[in-house]
Amino acid sequence: MRYEQTKKLSNRQFKRLVGVQQRTFDEMIKVLKDAASLKQTLLLSKQVKLGRPSFSLLTILAGIPNLLPHC
Repeated sequence: MRYEQTKKLSNRQFKRLVGVQQRTFDEMIKVLKDAASLKQTLLLSKQVKLGRPSFSLLTILAGIPNLLPHC
């Protein structure tokens, strides 16, 4: 399921699918986008060539709750 499709889910359905509340997920996206933007700025300022393509931020973020222990 794509991120755009998850916006149509209820809060309960979203938490069941992703593992965290939608508000928490949105905050996590904001932090990751800020970090990616900073990383890109630093790489461009150092004129470093990027290696192989990486996963999208949303793909990374969707996998994080599965790595964390459930309390």
